[in-house]
Amino acid sequence: MEELAVILCEPQQPGNIGAVARAMANFGVADLRLVRPCAHLHPEARKFAAHGHTLLGSARIYPDLAAALAGIDLSIAATRRGGRLRGELLDTTELPGLVGALPPGRRAGLVFGREDCGLSSADVALCTHAAAIATRGPALSLNLAQAVLVFLYELARAPATPRSNRDA
Repeated sequence: MEELAVILCEPQQPGNIGAVARAMANFGVADLRLVRPCAHLHPEARKFAAHGHTLLGSARIYPDLAAALAGIDLSIAATRRGGRLRGELLDTTELPGLVGALPPGRRAGLVFGREDCGLSSADVALCTHAAAIATRGPALSLNLAQAVLVFLYELARAPATPRSNRDA
């Protein structure tokens, strides 16, 4: 999953950034992009990152989502809210096919919003797709790091297809 970036928009809790870095390390994703983050090198972030602590130091900081999406060919906004302004939401199970269809040399980005309110409609509009995690029960949204973990897990579940075979 070296062609994949995880983009966090205005994360508010250092611990969540650290837990995202740990999840990324679990799935071999190294491109962490942060849009106007809280203190991403805070001791709490390092504590929760565990073996992903090197990702915290290599994270790139951006002033806005448009800048963070530079070089990204396919971007998927994580949101629980659909609607006219947000378009049709994909299910996370559809992500492997979408990302796997990218031609060699193309990059994908997973975009996640603030812990308290998620992504704005304007942020979702900057992305090429939007996806939701199917939940049941009264709590409809997940913790930021949990959501990243689910998206990465869905991508990792797909059978590995060599890039050279994708265009055949």
